[in-house]
Amino acid sequence: MDYAPDDTLLVMDDGAEFMTLVSELEAQAAQTQRDLVTGGDLPANPLPPHLTWAQVKPLLESRRPILLGHGDLQGRTAPGASPLARHFVPGPRYGGQVKQIVADVAKARQAGTITVLVTRQAPRLADLLEEAGQTVAVDEEVLQAPPARALRLVKGVLDEGWVLRGLPAGSLHLYSDAELFGWTKPSRRRV
Repeated sequence: MDYAPDDTLLVMDDGAEFMTLVSELEAQAAQTQRDLVTGGDLPANPLPPHLTWAQVKPLLESRRPILLGHGDLQGRTAPGASPLARHFVPGPRYGGQVKQIVADVAKARQAGTITVLVTRQAPRLADLLEEAGQTVAVDEEVLQAPPARALRLVKGVLDEGWVLRGLPAGSLHLYSDAELFGWTKPSRRRV
């Protein structure tokens, strides 16, 4: 945050989850440090090479972050903790049922919903949508917010999608391969 201007907008997915992650990293680093001191690889009482949660938390709070999730920077989690979080819900899981995907996309467009599909199967899905009368081009990126009733098909990888409700035009559905086909990007195994 030393490199970000003071007026930088800070958006966090979930404050409580971030706090837990930083605390776990801090505990792991402390244990590694103890092991290295005990083994003689580090001198006694070395300075930590990272910021602690006690140091990070005031820096975050001073920036007044927008919290998207259901947790705050005190570690509390509660449904609806963030007014913005109440507008986000998980997307439906189709499990590769392409006919249902195509039908729901058509229904959503009629209702004024903006639909963005981010998938590694974009060319094939474009063909299936075209066969059902849903004209769509495959994009590499989305640079502007799509208008109401828009259908955007993006060739790419996204871990997970969501539904954003409460927009003036209705809602925005962002689906990834996880929602469409049940696929997720393989994560690195921790050893």
